[in-house]
Parts: sequence; C-alpha cells; structure tokens
Amino acid sequence: MILPSVNTLFTGKFLIKLNEIDSTNNFLKNWISNNAPIEGAVILAEQQTAGRGQAGTSWQSIANQNITMSLLYLPKMVMAKDQFVISAMIALSIYEVLNELLPNHLVEIKWPNDIMVDHQKICGVLIENTIQGAYIQNCIIGIGLNVLQDDFENLPFATSMYLKGYLGNIETVIKRLLETIEKNYLFLKTGKNKEIFDQYHEVLMGKGQSLKFSDLHSEFSGIIQKVAPDGRLAILTDQGTKCFYHKEVVFL
Repeated sequence: MILPSVNTLFTGKFLIKLNEIDSTNNFLKNWISNNAPIEGAVILAEQQTAGRGQAGTSWQSIANQNITMSLLYLPKMVMAKDQFVISAMIALSIYEVLNELLPNHLVEIKWPNDIMVDHQKICGVLIENTIQGAYIQNCIIGIGLNVLQDDFENLPFATSMYLKGYLGNIETVIKRLLETIEKNYLFLKTGKNKEIFDQYHEVLMGKGQSLKFSDLHSEFSGIIQKVAPDGRLAILTDQGTKCFYHKEVVFL
C-alpha cells in the first residue's frame, strides 16, 4: 500500500504502517506510553486481528481489503463533559467522505457513531480518551471502514464501498479521510461545538421517526429527539423523554 500525498497540516505526517496487529488502538496506546505524543499521528494496519468496537464489541476485517487505522489528537480545549463532540466530529467526517465517494446512496450516522449506507453498516468507530482534570488530554480514534470486501458471511446488515459501486482504491479513501478529519478537527478547535452537533443531527438516522427500541427491561416505541452533549440518546416515549447511554438501549 503506497499512500498518495496527503494535503494536511499535521495529520498523517507521522505514520506507522503495519502488516498485521491485534488492534491499532492498542498499538497507539502502547506507543504513546513510551514516546511523546505527536498530534496527528496515524497507525495503519493491513490486517487487524482483534479490532474492537464500542463497549467491547469485535470488529472483523479481511486483510488488504478494508481500512483499519487509528489517529491521535490532543484536543485539550474539549472539556470531559463535552467529549462526545469528538465522536460527532469524526462520524461527520466519515459521512462527508462517503457521501462524496458514493453518490446516489443514502449515507447516515447511526447513534452513536456507526456509519450506514442504505441502512447497512459500513464503518465503525472506537474513540478512547485520556482525561486530565476537566479536559481531554489525548484522544485515540480507531476507524474500521469496509472498502473492497465483497462478502460478509453471517453479517446480512454489513456492506462495503465496493458493494455500493465504488471502483477506486483504498489509498484514495485514506487520503480523503485524513484530509477531511483534520479539516473538521480544526473547525472543532475554534469552539464550534454547536455547529458540529447541528450537522450531526441533520444526518442522524431515525431522528424524528417512530421506532422500536429495547432497553435493559422491555421493548418500547419512541421518537429520537436528539443526542445530548454527553452522548446520551433522547427518546420521546409514552412516559415522556428518556435518555440512554450507549448499550443501555438498542434499535429493533
């Protein structure tokens, strides 16, 4: 894999490319424990054997067919109580790239930060923050994006860019991701939290629609109202508005 020139200020300027690793997030965490953190550092793996999703779920990827990478940012301007804005910014960045490269398809963000194309999952994100006092110190962003994979055995709701008509290469997608993520990260650094949340809600799957959910106790119907700055999903039910953290509620 030879990456094209990336038009960024710092994202991807320090890049480690690995043939195989258990988890790019784990590798990056171990690396910064022994080295001074470099903002915009990228760890890219051709194959990830133990990728993780939100709340410990696994992420499966075939070697050389998909993007498995982690980025390091130092968003020390973001307060810990507002850390979900980073997740929203990353999801929006991936949405923007896929909307550009997959015209004529419905691209949406499924709370909290899965990316869906035509209601099928194409990308997952795992963000791990280090908090110092009231602010974020380090932010490791893991991205798993299905690009060229053409078979998802036993995963009927998974898809890839190739299956949606993309005929380009992985390198082009990586380039556009790094450029777009940095652009939106710089926007976040100017304090545009509200603008990012507004854009996130515009492409949030199911917002304003009556849907079925299940929490830890029962199934219920409700309407997604919004996502709070702390990442909780607000759902209007017959008993009023209820707010849930990730894994406290699932879509049916």
